[in-house]
Amino acid sequence: MVAESFAPGAVVAEVARRAEVSPGQIYRWRQEVRAAIHVEH
Repeated sequence: MVAESFAPGAVVAEVARRAEVSPGQIYRWRQEVRAAIHVEH
């Protein structure tokens, strides 16, 4: 779901609606993914 939100043309609100979570939750998860990637490098 988070990967889907990073896809070109993806709309976070639509991804969130399909997953039945808030858009804010998607944004938090995206921040966590970015932070984890940053730590690995």
